[in-house]
Amino acid sequence: MYGGRPYPVTPPIYAPQYIQPMQPRPAPRPAPIAQLPPAKIRGVSSEDKPPAPVPLRLPSPADLGISEGKTDPRMSWDEAMKELRELGLTAMQLKEVPSGGWRFVGQFKTSQAGRFHRLETPAAQSETQALVLALTAARDWSRRR
Repeated sequence: MYGGRPYPVTPPIYAPQYIQPMQPRPAPRPAPIAQLPPAKIRGVSSEDKPPAPVPLRLPSPADLGISEGKTDPRMSWDEAMKELRELGLTAMQLKEVPSGGWRFVGQFKTSQAGRFHRLETPAAQSETQALVLALTAARDWSRRR
């Protein structure tokens, strides 16, 4: 039947509920350890002696394929730079060549104002060798001017 008095409904009451905490689980028991045989303890060392260690030897640079640069032992880098400046060096670069090695490129003053002489060495194995080549070429150029 429809109509009539509304049916009274009481709203549910939400009361806090007690939640029981989780009980810790017992730790698992470890597996039993197998019994090891008793250790033999002797008062003397065994007859088997380890082999003597082999002494270490570092290979030489030549063994590794590294060549030592052949430079003029009588001249230091500073002395070479000083002589190049005395020959008229105004600018320089030591460039690493993609094919390997080093190349010196330098600019020297000439007797004409505002004009410079460009000096470029072929590729050398090291920077020092490139500097020695540049110094030799600069000396030759200075004699010819």
